[in-house]
Amino acid sequence: MHSPFRLNFSFRAQLCLCALLLLSFTSLQAQNRESIGSMSLESLTTAIKGQDTGAVLPYMMELVKRIEAEPDPRLDPLLAQCYSLLARFHYNQFVKSRQQPNRKQCFDFAQRLIKRYPTNAYCAEALTYKIQILMADKEWDALKPVLIESLKGISEGKYSATYRNRWLTNLCLVYAIKKEWDIGEPSFRQLYDLTLIDDKTRVEAAIYLIRSYEVQKKPEMMLEFIPILSRTGDDRYDPELNFSLFKLGNQFSDKGDFIKANYLYFLCLTLEDIIAFNQQKLAEHESRQKWYVLQPGLFVPEDLRYEIQRSSKFVAELNKQKSYTSALKYHRARNLDRMERRYDAFFAYLRLVREHPEDENAELFHYAAFIKASDIGYIKEVLELGENYLAMPNYRLYRTAVFVKLITAYFQLENYQQVHLHGRQFMREYPEHSYATSVIHFMGFAWTRLEQLDTLESELGAYVKTYPQAPMGQSAHYWIGITQVVKQAFESAREHFQFVVDHFKDGGFYVDARFRIGVCDFGLGNYAAAETLFNSWVSDYPDNHLRGEAEVFLGDIAAINAQVPESLAHYASVENYTSKMNLIDHAYFESSRLLEANSRLEEIIPLLESYSQKFSEDGNLSRAIYRIGEVYEILGEPARMLESYFAAIKTYGNQPGAEGVDPILLRYVTKYESYRDRYSATIAFLQEILEDPDFRLQMVEDRKALHLHRLENPNLSKEIVDLLLRDETLRAGLSSRAIPQTDEAIQLGAPVRYDRSILPEAQSILESKLDEVKGLLDRFPTNPPRERFTELYWVAKEKDQRTLLLRLLVAFDALNMPAPETVEVTVNDLPDASPATLAWIAMKQLQSEPELARLAVAEVLSKHPFSLAVPDAQQVQAELLMRDGDRDGAIAAFRQIINENPVWPKASMMALRIGELYMEAKQYEQALEQYQSILQVRDWRGPPWAEACYKIGECFEARNETLKAHGYYERTYLSYRQFAEWAGKALYADGKLLESINELESAKNVYLEFMALPNAETLSNFNEVKRRYDSLNV
Repeated sequence: MHSPFRLNFSFRAQLCLCALLLLSFTSLQAQNRESIGSMSLESLTTAIKGQDTGAVLPYMMELVKRIEAEPDPRLDPLLAQCYSLLARFHYNQFVKSRQQPNRKQCFDFAQRLIKRYPTNAYCAEALTYKIQILMADKEWDALKPVLIESLKGISEGKYSATYRNRWLTNLCLVYAIKKEWDIGEPSFRQLYDLTLIDDKTRVEAAIYLIRSYEVQKKPEMMLEFIPILSRTGDDRYDPELNFSLFKLGNQFSDKGDFIKANYLYFLCLTLEDIIAFNQQKLAEHESRQKWYVLQPGLFVPEDLRYEIQRSSKFVAELNKQKSYTSALKYHRARNLDRMERRYDAFFAYLRLVREHPEDENAELFHYAAFIKASDIGYIKEVLELGENYLAMPNYRLYRTAVFVKLITAYFQLENYQQVHLHGRQFMREYPEHSYATSVIHFMGFAWTRLEQLDTLESELGAYVKTYPQAPMGQSAHYWIGITQVVKQAFESAREHFQFVVDHFKDGGFYVDARFRIGVCDFGLGNYAAAETLFNSWVSDYPDNHLRGEAEVFLGDIAAINAQVPESLAHYASVENYTSKMNLIDHAYFESSRLLEANSRLEEIIPLLESYSQKFSEDGNLSRAIYRIGEVYEILGEPARMLESYFAAIKTYGNQPGAEGVDPILLRYVTKYESYRDRYSATIAFLQEILEDPDFRLQMVEDRKALHLHRLENPNLSKEIVDLLLRDETLRAGLSSRAIPQTDEAIQLGAPVRYDRSILPEAQSILESKLDEVKGLLDRFPTNPPRERFTELYWVAKEKDQRTLLLRLLVAFDALNMPAPETVEVTVNDLPDASPATLAWIAMKQLQSEPELARLAVAEVLSKHPFSLAVPDAQQVQAELLMRDGDRDGAIAAFRQIINENPVWPKASMMALRIGELYMEAKQYEQALEQYQSILQVRDWRGPPWAEACYKIGECFEARNETLKAHGYYERTYLSYRQFAEWAGKALYADGKLLESINELESAKNVYLEFMALPNAETLSNFNEVKRRYDSLNV
């Protein structure tokens, strides 16, 4: 901040005298001989004229006294100037001496001036003296109202607006010092919005506003100032500013805006960063001081001494402050957790445990890491963290919860010995704790799986006997009942379940126990009682997880009672209430058996077809990626979708760990080209429909022609094509219509004439659609990805953003365009590369620099084991095995990729690669099995099926099984005609095959079919096919 006395005010050295000065004066020497009290006004004025205020102070005081005693409006300008000069004089004296009498006199004359002449030009300067003195004395409470009134005076026209910037800056400083961030917001904003201020002041205003919005909990309001943080200089290392950024991040996180929260957390500098920066500054100052000391005749500048003293004191104060680094890291981790970035959150918590073992919140960090490891299924870490936590004698806050989670982990690992070891320890320490219910549950479940039913009954029975009123009784009785059910002792089991129902109505086992009573009745053959109980249970708990099983029992009971419709209805509802395939299988196949028993065989087929369609891919899950962009797309705003992608690329592109950037780069290109081509193709199509009657009638009246046109123009909007196919109003308005004939014309046999014009309603529909698409194109970004990425490339190079630059090289490669310059990728680039870039480097260097490829693969697998790029790296690893001559190892590696990543988009390519490797080794039997297996995976329908079908034909042809080869070639181009590449390859191969067996006419037809494919001339074998066809026609 500016020192209060750095302002340098210039005043006129002489008084501008009023009309009184026009009178004649006696000489100064004569006046000096007279006493001041007897001097006339004219003499006093002459004595003052042209002199420094200090030299003529008594004369000026006498002059003021005289004029105040005998007011005269003609002398007001002179009095105002005297007040101003006297206020300035005492101000300057105060600056030199800091003596209170000077301060008092300055305030006195300033106040007289303002009171007598509130609109005088000198008032603003007098106020400035008062403001500067109050700032020097740090009297902020007194200063604030002065500044407020002064600024108010500017608004009222009393004072010149030239003082606004200075006073407003001072007022903002006062608010900041007093930490009145909420009250000061309007002033901060006014200062920031001023036009004629220097950048440093604007930056300070921005910092004030950031602090203000943090205090007011308005985090959204501070976002506009984030770019200014890069211009804050040393203030960027202000601990209070950074702590505000920390708290603003918390506010965003609490509001669910996790991305902004994460960004602010990473903007926040730690106290250690701030101390290091200031220590470096201090070291630089001290180094300069040493230089001066070593120079003969040179003295250390005073300002340098001051900076060293100030910096030393500031570093000392910083070292006394409590570090908030661990808290910042914890909130970053928590924010990642809230974002459902569970893996990132876990590692963040784990780093806290390792980096801050002595922190006062170390137990919380340990517990958070433990819980998150459990959430993401990192069992090894769960066991390690859990055991370490329980081994810490001073860790008590979460001990019971850790016990239960650890027991759960051991149970999931089927390490039942540890389940019972820790379970027994828990029961020794906390037998009547509410968590004991869960502990007993796992212990009972484990004994059941181990079929140690007698041990279960013995130990749980002992707990129940010792602690009959404990909450764990519900779990113990429940599992004893389950044991009895397994032993088919349904009467005894029913008693235990009934005990739970009678004594634990609010417990977690109450609902299940009620259900199990019905199971016992069913087991005892009491079907009516069981049906009544199950119906009552379903009515009370329609959404319970056991609802599906209840429907199975009700279906079975209805079937036993020959109530076929009721039974089928219960079975049909099972899949609505459970995802357990054993129950769904039971419902479907019992339904089919029931239908068969009742001679309703024709209903079994659609039933099982429905089953196949719904559950053939069970267990395969997929998640939506890049949600922000997809939401824009869903909203029909692809331009904003693209901008959000590009903003993400610029913001996070130089962060190697920001993996989302890599697919966004490629997705940006794909989506841009897709929408641009769609809009252009659709506009051209609609214009041709509107302008060319022949084309319009062909498209509307010949559905095959429309479908063929769509195949030849795949970018054409499907919505428009569907509209032409299905909208009857539009079709009628676009088609030709017979013009009604008179009876006379009909009798004369006159030919029917047709109206080929477009009806107004249809015209309006098409024009509206055309305007809509044109509007979308107009709003679409005009710069293609190539231009935008090239611009970004040069920016990245200028800023030495190597990670982003490497990512852009990947994008250029995907665009099939040369990079802006030749870039040699070396081993030194690997640390800067993102996982996806590393995988790309590995693939690009596979042939030319295999060792670099190996290093890139190792970098991905060792440092980014959970990255989305792992399958790509494993693919290169498999190819390296093949390059080393290990075909079997390569095939095994490809299979591992498929097994571990079944929903990976390239999984089908790996399966096809396995088939290719078998074919290269002439292992056609294995190749056939591989390609046939590809055709069994429904997720791979499309080009992979087309390629597999074609490759099967090649295998049979290689084995000289001509007819089978012909059959699969034919199947390829008939079933997968929409995939022109493979349809073309199959037609070409089949034509040659038919020629080889002298089926020349059939070969000609096949070649003709090839040339009829959409865009056939772009296919690789077009010229050869045409040559062969022409030769057969000779």
